[in-house]
Amino acid sequence: MKMSVFCCSFCGEDNGVPVHLKGGTADVLLYRATMALTVVGVGYVLFELVKAAFPQKKA
Repeated sequence: MKMSVFCCSFCGEDNGVPVHLKGGTADVLLYRATMALTVVGVGYVLFELVKAAFPQKKA
């Protein structure tokens, strides 16, 4: 019960930081790594789609 009260008070305070980043540096690094991998993944998928849509001509 003590832990849930602590977590609720910790995450509930209004200090302008989103709740998914209130855990500190580790949360920020994990969030940024996830966003970077997502952007790279979307870019790669788009690259492969364009490559498949416009195949190279055979010589």
